[in-house]
This record gives sequence, C-alpha cells and structure tokens, in this order.
Amino acid sequence: MQGMQMFFEQLHNVFEFVCVYYSTILGFCAIISIFVMGIIMALRSSVFAGHVFGRAALWCMLIPVLFCGKLRAYFETRVGVHTIFRWYSFLSEHRWICAVYMAGIIAFAALLIYRRVRLKRLIRFMTDSEDHLSVYPVKVYSGKASSFCLGCFKPVIVVPDSLQGAERGVVIKHEETHIRLGHLWILLAYDILRTLLWPNVLLHIGVRYLKRDLEDICDLVTIQRNNIDTGFYGRVILDCAKDMSDSGRKIGYESGISFTTDDNYKALRKRLEQIVRERAYDPKAVLSWAVILVMVVCAALGSLALLPSP
Repeated sequence: MQGMQMFFEQLHNVFEFVCVYYSTILGFCAIISIFVMGIIMALRSSVFAGHVFGRAALWCMLIPVLFCGKLRAYFETRVGVHTIFRWYSFLSEHRWICAVYMAGIIAFAALLIYRRVRLKRLIRFMTDSEDHLSVYPVKVYSGKASSFCLGCFKPVIVVPDSLQGAERGVVIKHEETHIRLGHLWILLAYDILRTLLWPNVLLHIGVRYLKRDLEDICDLVTIQRNNIDTGFYGRVILDCAKDMSDSGRKIGYESGISFTTDDNYKALRKRLEQIVRERAYDPKAVLSWAVILVMVVCAALGSLALLPSP
C-alpha cells in the first residue's frame, strides 16, 4: 500500500514538472508568435499586398516559432537567464496556470479532432459523383453548401448537388488544386501550431487570412493549369458564395476544413477583382523561389536545433 502511494506521488511530481517545463517553453513560444503574427499581418497588407505567392510565403515565418523556446539568448545572457528563471519560478509557485495551459491544449486538440471525425462520418452517407470523375473520390452533398476537400492521407472532395455541368467541373478542379498543392497539410500544421500556442488569440484570428492567401494561390494555379476563362471562373465563385449565403449551410467551414471562409462582401469583391486581373506566372520561377524558401526555413530550424540545451 505504501509502495503504491509512493508511486503515485512520484508520478504526480513528474506530471507537475512536465507541465511547468512545457508551459515555460511553450509560453515563450506563444509570446514570440505574437510578434511574428504582427509582422506577417503587417507585411501581407503592405509590401506583399499585390504578391499572391509572397503573401503565402510569409506564413512560413511561424515554422521556427515552436523551436524558439530554447534560444541562446535565454540561457547564455544575463538578461535571458534572469528572465527565464523568474518566469520558471513564477510558474512553479502558481502551478495552476501550468495546469490550465496544458488543459487548454488538450481541450483545443479534442475540439479539432471531434470536428474532423464528425465531418468524416457525415461524408460516409453522401453519394458518389458519377458525372464528374476525378483522381480523388468525389462526394455529392444533397442541397446547397460550400464545397470543400479533406483528408491528408486519403483526400476526398465534397460538392453540393446544386452545382451542375461545367460549374461543378471547375469547382472540382479547384479542390484538386488545394490537395495537390498540399494545402490540407498546411492547414493541419497550422491547427497543431495554434493548439500548442492557444493563448495567442492572433493565431486563431489568422486562420481566416491564411485561408484567403491559400485560396488566392489556388485560384491562380487552377485558372492557369486548366486554361479556364477568368470571367467564367469568377462567376462560378460568385454563384457558390451566393448559394452558400442563401442556404446558410457551411458544413466544411463549420468544421474548420473548408478553404471557403465566411468572408464579408468586401473580401469577396477583392477576391473576384484579383481573379479578373490575374496574369500568367512562371512555374519554374515559383518553384525556384519555393526551393529557396525551404532552404531558408531548414537553415533556421537547423541553427535552432544546434543551440545547446540548458
């Protein structure tokens, strides 16, 4: 009996240490992410306002944030050591804050998982599309709703039965582009980031703007790859937005999966204007810049990973 009591006491002590330690590290990451989000939002609305791929690339600045909890400045400078020691001592004295932080991570993760599981169960009862074939399974939703795609490993496209003919074909091509560009994986990574750093409200607000930037890239790539008339493409987007507004059904958006955000008229108008004035891009140039971006991010992660642990 005494041995069991000692075991649970030791287990409790280990759990408290883990909570305090990770709350300390993730707390610093959450603080840093506030400044990074501020930089992203400022640049995307100013310097990169007219650059579709540039705005999307800005979000890569969030990748190294999770590794910033062990920056050299924290442990090898007098100010850094003093700051992190005071922060760690404060959390050790108020362990309920750590418990709330960890509970928030668990609750937020459970909510996101529940939404995805619920949506997958809903899709099981949808019929397969027979008139529009795709390399991915296409499900038809009975009624008016926002089209969306989901599933990182086994992607599925969902379209409403209100779309027919060429309009449905364009929407399917649009969702295929989301899948092929890895947007589902990007959205999953962002959900993980904002789950771990959930106290930063800007990360939750930023989901809308991240999806807008991914939508802009998807529009541009879909039009050029499939040689679609921009006028017709814009009318399809407008009709889809109108149907979604009239019906009020946003099953993909409500589950956090759909890239069709619940935007206002001003945002929709801006998107349509951008579609109409889109110009052809050079795929080789975009690929080259993407490779450079990956190298920069890997270099940043590598420099952080090589820093000595405390």
